[in-house]
Amino acid sequence: MAYFRFMKKIAQTALLVILSTIISFAQLANGSSAYEISANDINNNGYSLTAAMAGGKSACIDFMATWCGPCWSFHNTQILKNVHNNLSALTTVVMIEGDFATNTNCLYGASGCTGKGTQGNWVAGVPYPIIDLTSSNGGSVMNDYNVNYYPTLYVISPDFRVWEIKNRSYDEYYNWIVHSFSLNASAQVTHSTCGDNGRVDLNPTGGYATLKYKWSNGATTQAITVSSPAASGNYT
Repeated sequence: MAYFRFMKKIAQTALLVILSTIISFAQLANGSSAYEISANDINNNGYSLTAAMAGGKSACIDFMATWCGPCWSFHNTQILKNVHNNLSALTTVVMIEGDFATNTNCLYGASGCTGKGTQGNWVAGVPYPIIDLTSSNGGSVMNDYNVNYYPTLYVISPDFRVWEIKNRSYDEYYNWIVHSFSLNASAQVTHSTCGDNGRVDLNPTGGYATLKYKWSNGATTQAITVSSPAASGNYT
């Protein structure tokens, strides 16, 4: 019995460690509210996320570190450069170096770089803003966006909500920016004549892949029928 209790305690401890690890590396939940980012870029130009998104634009944020191999691999795909060049009317792109221990020189290459080092020249050929966060200007940004690993890639919808990029492909960015963020709907209402035959038809536009429906009355179909006077009122 003592052995059983001992093993049970080990199992419980291991579970707590696993859960703590999962929680500590969790990114912001999809749909979370975005936060303002206000800092100078490496050219000492002021940058504001909300200002960059003015006019109904979305945003693409690349949280990276100069020493990060996967960040360098993603950078060299030039996906975000292509997003910037092709979709600038709809979105804005920014790269944010989030390791406070590295200095700005690391973004340009090995010369004068301090900290964990660099993979190369991150600045060459980049047409969008690059921000080098420091402990004095970056703590709140890193905490707000819960950046626990690099690269952390977010898209922010025009209504200022955060979504994480998973596949890290141009198509994924395109589908978020061009299709998903344009999702909208109009409703055609047929009023009830006898108290039991009202109908609401939802007509969506935009969106990507399979669309699903969830009405406030529990229905999961595109259109709903009001079957009794007690069910009349507002539906969402």
